Amino acid sequence: MIAMAFIAIIVDRPAISMRVVALSALFILLVTPESWIDPSFQMSFGAVVGLVSAFEWWRRRKRPENVAPSGYLSRALRVVGGTAATSFVAGFASAPFAAYHFNRFANYGVAANGLVTPVVSFVIMPAGVLALLLMPLGLDGIPLQIMGWGIGVMLDVAHWVASWPVAAVMVDTMPTFALILMTAGGLWLALWQAPWRLGGVALIFAGLVASSFGPSPDLIVAGDGRNIAVRGGDGLLHLLSARRGVFGAQMWLKRDADAREVKDVARAGDQGFTCDDAGCVAQLKGRDDRRVLLLRTADASHDGCDQAAIVIDQTWGWRPPCGSPLFVVSPKLLRQEGAIALSLNGDRIDWTSVARERGARPWTGSLPAPRFVSSGGSNRPSVPEP
Repeated sequence: MIAMAFIAIIVDRPAISMRVVALSALFILLVTPESWIDPSFQMSFGAVVGLVSAFEWWRRRKRPENVAPSGYLSRALRVVGGTAATSFVAGFASAPFAAYHFNRFANYGVAANGLVTPVVSFVIMPAGVLALLLMPLGLDGIPLQIMGWGIGVMLDVAHWVASWPVAAVMVDTMPTFALILMTAGGLWLALWQAPWRLGGVALIFAGLVASSFGPSPDLIVAGDGRNIAVRGGDGLLHLLSARRGVFGAQMWLKRDADAREVKDVARAGDQGFTCDDAGCVAQLKGRDDRRVLLLRTADASHDGCDQAAIVIDQTWGWRPPCGSPLFVVSPKLLRQEGAIALSLNGDRIDWTSVARERGARPWTGSLPAPRFVSSGGSNRPSVPEP
């Protein structure tokens, strides 16, 4: 972006314009086309598009008497107001992408940026530029130390603001089409100059409404089968293990807007799994008619197997028939599909997997074609063979 701005200045063109933003994004996508799905690309260009659009709007509204304020106090207030407005616009433009990728929304971004801006403007950046100029002479040590001190102050301020009450709000996973609606609305609002640009507000609002319809699976099975999460009657996820598959479990909780630590998520009890040496049992959403049975040995299939709606088979061998479950998760299915997520919708069980969400790609091969057997009963879904 800076390089494009410098080129624009050299050829006597506006350095801050949507054309410069478009050319910068085009160059990055030509070199690294996969960047468009990265959070850094989306958040950075979302913020820049918002800032450039706000700058162009403000430049059209400026009055001659407001161009050069007189007095130190007026200039200071103008700097503070400009900093707050910049932080608000950039935070607002990047918030949908932060919520989509990281499931959190920062409430005090404007305050944090306002507090650290003097340190960045008068300490960090000048020291960095001075260090760059002195590097050929080997005299960059002191400027870099000053720059490091400024960065330390900036981080201290960030941690202090993050400790404020309700500094960050966890949000549920939003569907992709909600992010698409909000992005389209933001671009419509930023790019058009005519009054119909306000139609983008309707798209943003539609995206906000659609964001509440995100997927909230009721059962998640890791791709290696080492950890499982079940949604209890209290609406929270409960883990089979707090020691295995910790990173994946952290992602499950975060995507569920659950701020609990993995080690604090209890396994035992009537809301989660109850286990013995042979296997484990849990109730999906607290429903006794929707039991989840984990088979670790063939002996577990003799105890309550006929009442199980979902069977997770980890026996790696022959086992006796297990009634007529609605869904069977077997080692073979996990090898084919990867991690599996199931949702209970009324009496119907919907499921998806890593392979289903990823789709067929040249580097992954075609999707497996699972075989299905009837589960018996007209209102019961089919069951993949174990």
